[in-house]
Amino acid sequence: MLAKDITSKLDIPFLNQKNIDAQVRYSLGGALKTDKSKPRGLAIKLNGENEAWTMVMLNTEINFAKNPQEFGQFFEMNIPVNGKVDKENIAKLMKEVDSYRNFVEYNSKRGITPSVSNIEFYSIHTFMFKDKKSGDMIPAR
Repeated sequence: MLAKDITSKLDIPFLNQKNIDAQVRYSLGGALKTDKSKPRGLAIKLNGENEAWTMVMLNTEINFAKNPQEFGQFFEMNIPVNGKVDKENIAKLMKEVDSYRNFVEYNSKRGITPSVSNIEFYSIHTFMFKDKKSGDMIPAR
């Protein structure tokens, strides 16, 4: 679908620009391709004249986080601080947050694909667009 087709149905002023630069990054879940414990990700950064969008999608079809803060915290807790991952904090959060434990269990049972071209990515419906006719907010899919 072309941007002009999208903007005729959805109220997305950002897409009315002539040029939008895009940066795309694939995450293969680390160095070990066979590691089922880590999701594969796709991040897209769109830079317009006056604003920028960042979208993060995963190859998991479930929405494991209850809110954006929980979603971000799950990934942030694995970022090293001063060169070290805070294993105590991760263990504490894994005990406290049911959805984190459920997500890790789900990933341990899921198959993986050897090629990025065969990975399905899901927006997990955190992005909403406004329908021009009804004014309803529609989840991005």
